Amino acid sequence: MTKNVYFIGNGFDLHHFIRSSYKNYADWLKSYDYSLYLKVNIVYGVVGREDNWWGDFENQMGELNVEVYSAWIYRNYGPDFGSDSFREADRFVAEMKAEQELNDLFHGIKTSFYKWIQQLNLANVLRKVELDISDSYFICFNYTDTLRRLYKIPQDKICYIHGNARNGDELILGHGKTKDQLIEPTKMPPNLSKDQQQEWIDEYMTDDSYHRTVDASIDAVSNQRKEVEKIINKNVVVWNQMTQAQNFYIYGLSFSKIDTPYITKAISMMDKKKVVIHVSYYGQEDKDNIYQYFKQIKYPVEMINLVNLEDIMIYA
Repeated sequence: MTKNVYFIGNGFDLHHFIRSSYKNYADWLKSYDYSLYLKVNIVYGVVGREDNWWGDFENQMGELNVEVYSAWIYRNYGPDFGSDSFREADRFVAEMKAEQELNDLFHGIKTSFYKWIQQLNLANVLRKVELDISDSYFICFNYTDTLRRLYKIPQDKICYIHGNARNGDELILGHGKTKDQLIEPTKMPPNLSKDQQQEWIDEYMTDDSYHRTVDASIDAVSNQRKEVEKIINKNVVVWNQMTQAQNFYIYGLSFSKIDTPYITKAISMMDKKKVVIHVSYYGQEDKDNIYQYFKQIKYPVEMINLVNLEDIMIYA
């Protein structure tokens, strides 16, 4: 019987002085492959305001302004119908360019991200916290193996829900937007003269190659979605571990929209009259997010035990 269920998020690794934030990845990428770092900033239109963007990198992958990007591709690679050298195949160049460029970009991100995870420093042993390892099961949202290497938790007691780099797993990395959420109606830019408006309509609204370029861009971004529902449904055995849980520990998880479905699923499997939920926080913003989530699911906030990892450290 599993008495204790642990959800372990990146805040747990950060507590152990592992440089595992997305901002740390960006800093590493600048040295490892500056051209890729710069390309990401250019494609997403965040040059000059990179820090905030990279701080929420995974969610930001779904925030590409598809219209702006597709229009740029179309202007540079779209068909020139008035050219003597125009060929029917020219209608497909822009969409192929968008598809290839974005796919190459995302491939570079995932390849470099994997290498970054593999080179991360080990957890600081002096930052260990108290964990009840007996009769426990751990769902780890991190790609590292801190639980196994520092806490000596057996492999069969850990589910790396998004993969583990040292196991050679494919890492599940991505945003939370559905394809429908990525699609926005084409809008005419403001402040155009009548002649410019007609020119815009003639160029963007009547040529199907432009719309195919938009579709190709949307498809490429949509393919980077982290399909949380499928991940949850795939791990039935994991959720079945929780039916008799007496304690549910959520350490280092951000309570972002991409994480909360897992928490909701776990709670749905537990006996709410018997389980005690312990949640770690770092600052006031964390507290606010935690309370907001539990109020949203109509779970009594007074039943939540807030914990600061600094207060449960083990001093040998």
